Amino acid sequence: MKKTLQFACFGLLTGGWMLLSTGCVGEFGVYGPGPGIWYDYDYYPAWNVYYYPEEHEYYWNEEGEWHEGAELPEHYHLRGERHEHLRFHTQQPWRERER
Repeated sequence: MKKTLQFACFGLLTGGWMLLSTGCVGEFGVYGPGPGIWYDYDYYPAWNVYYYPEEHEYYWNEEGEWHEGAELPEHYHLRGERHEHLRFHTQQPWRERER
């Protein structure tokens, strides 16, 4: 009985360590120590707007400055606009695209 309990505990510890070391795949991105932390965005090229669904945040550029918020200014109309799914290692996606 004691050996069975030891093997069960070892299995749980090993499985938990493997999960933590490889990262977790979530609905919107890959998280964990693996090869780095990733952030998934929807990018609307016609408006130069990024949307980060994990935090419900928009990022947009007006007059050369980047802004962020839960809502876009009224003059942005993204409904029905074509968008791309992008994945970056940063929470400032425009910096990655500038490279």
